[in-house]
Amino acid sequence: MVDGDPLEVGTLRDRIVREKLVHGSDWPIPAIPPFMQLGLSKSMATMRERNWMRRDVRIKETLGFDDAYWHRAGKILRMP
Repeated sequence: MVDGDPLEVGTLRDRIVREKLVHGSDWPIPAIPPFMQLGLSKSMATMRERNWMRRDVRIKETLGFDDAYWHRAGKILRMP
């Protein structure tokens, strides 16, 4: 296990890792804004979003997760 922000240590910057991540999988991406990337004011504004699902999506979008991330589970489960 690596300590620190996954973006800072490069884990989430790795294309191969990103292509294998599945939303809701056993490797959770914390629903905490990336303070170093957003800065304090934008991070706090993101945390004020009361809807936890919307907040989670916004954080993942900020981290650069593409549309495939949100649909990968359905593909794996062979859902239409």
